[in-house]
Amino acid sequence: MVSACSQDLAHVLAWLAARPSVRWLSPSKETMLHNRAAAAAMQSGGLESGQSPSNADLFPYWQAGLDGSGQIIGTGDSGLNMQSCYFEDNAVRFRRTGTRNGFSAFSSSKHRKVVLYVALRGDMSDADGHGTHTSGTLAGSQQGNDPAVSPKEATGMAPGARLAFLDLASGRINGVVTPADLNKNYFPFAYEEGARVHSDSWGSTQSAYDSLASEVDRFLWENQDFTSVFSAGNQGDSRGGTETSVTLSSPSVAKNVISVGATLNFGAQVRSSLITSVQMTVSLPVTGSRNPFQQKTLVVQAGFGGSLLSLKDKGEIRLVGAKPRSACVSFSSSAAVSGRVVLAERGGCQLGEKLRRASDAGAAALIITNDRSSGFFELSGSSDRSTPMGGVPRSVGRYLWDVAEEGGSVSFSERPSHSSPFDQLAAFSSSGPTSDGRIKPDIVAPGRLSSASLGDTCSTNTMQGTSMAAPVVGGSAAIVRQYFAAGFYPTGTRKEEDAYSNPSGALVKAVLLAGASHLRGNVENQNDQHGGLPLEEAPSGKQGFGRVDLSQALPLQGSGKNWRLQVIDKARIKQGESHKYCATATGGPFR
Repeated sequence: MVSACSQDLAHVLAWLAARPSVRWLSPSKETMLHNRAAAAAMQSGGLESGQSPSNADLFPYWQAGLDGSGQIIGTGDSGLNMQSCYFEDNAVRFRRTGTRNGFSAFSSSKHRKVVLYVALRGDMSDADGHGTHTSGTLAGSQQGNDPAVSPKEATGMAPGARLAFLDLASGRINGVVTPADLNKNYFPFAYEEGARVHSDSWGSTQSAYDSLASEVDRFLWENQDFTSVFSAGNQGDSRGGTETSVTLSSPSVAKNVISVGATLNFGAQVRSSLITSVQMTVSLPVTGSRNPFQQKTLVVQAGFGGSLLSLKDKGEIRLVGAKPRSACVSFSSSAAVSGRVVLAERGGCQLGEKLRRASDAGAAALIITNDRSSGFFELSGSSDRSTPMGGVPRSVGRYLWDVAEEGGSVSFSERPSHSSPFDQLAAFSSSGPTSDGRIKPDIVAPGRLSSASLGDTCSTNTMQGTSMAAPVVGGSAAIVRQYFAAGFYPTGTRKEEDAYSNPSGALVKAVLLAGASHLRGNVENQNDQHGGLPLEEAPSGKQGFGRVDLSQALPLQGSGKNWRLQVIDKARIKQGESHKYCATATGGPFR
């Protein structure tokens, strides 16, 4: 790291850039800090109204012995309150036992919760509370409590796991200070202690792929049995999902990390939206079959024109593409449009003008496909025409243009209700995709949680942010590792002969993403008393691949769910080679 006075910065940068040995220049980023109901949602797929998160039956993985036991989770934050009953060990005194790379440290192979505590910034305490809270969500547990029988309110996601903790703050400061090179001076502390999952709830204000992201990717490439989880950031759109630029923070934009956004949690109020959306069923003829292939999607109703639900009794209506696609000039053939649902691309002219041309040609409705990767969008404007109009995300639009070419049709109906708070994206959750088009965040989890705090011995408090969501996924990653290491794969029950002790980080990430539950709700709107825009179907730049859901990721014998997991890990492939894998679908979802 090079430091320079502000008045000399331009000259220093020019001098450094001219050095043959310098390959990359980027500013050192200032980093900032970005449970029981969450654990129940993570293990059972969600909580219905009236269900109590204290019901032990909602924790089937803990009951099966999958609580993170045998796993060490690394994490770095503002500090850790070792006097909290969620971390203390009455048999092992917490004190400085030596140093690690010159930093004061506590280490113990016998402490029930913390195997390593390194004071990278001088002290061994938490004056902020952020680190205590996130660590409690990861692995907090009261001494003597069995969460599989009677889980306490703030029990962490992986209560059987232990922590390798890196203290990144000194005193009460607004943020944390990370080492200059995460690859060499951060992750190795926990990795050398046996941690193969690392959860971090901090990041910079930059969305670009910078030095922080590069350092994380370097460590993950060189240590492929390691899983890194980062919070996506809290720069989301408080207006309910209107179009904004990428708001992710580095290093959550790194290619190999699991970047985590946030949903609402159990008990949160789900507000109805003033933005009307309807369900559209898309039907595509299948050669050799009487039954068409059908897929359902949502359409956001325009704020002017007629209602799409006026067509719900019309049945299937042929879908055709506008020519030209912009619908900014008169249609080349009104006969091809009359009585049909017309597809047009966003942009080029006002929406009201597009609607006028479609209406003049006799169209039954007009569907606008987004020209940006921002998901659903509001269709504002004005028109004196009564033809219905709606809009869909670009991802849906690509499919609809193909359907139109193949002679497909659409029908309209009322949107099913999705009132669970776990189906709603928190307004503060940062959104992607990355600047180079990759899907981030990767996954979402509840982001308003009760966890360990700085108060009395067993006190808790509630905090919100993607900082709180990241350790939900970090704890889940530890359970995924334990699932393989304890021999639960492939039978769904523990078998010592099936133990796979060192799964790759890529496998852990793939299992979590493949099992995620797709959110069907809206983006929270904090600016008024109503909900925001619907969420685009996963995978997308707002919800990633969906909400973490172990019940769809890790099969358990006796769960009553008839599905299997098939794993291929660490397959070696050389340049020019190809591998082919065949699978037979027998009905139901195939991921």
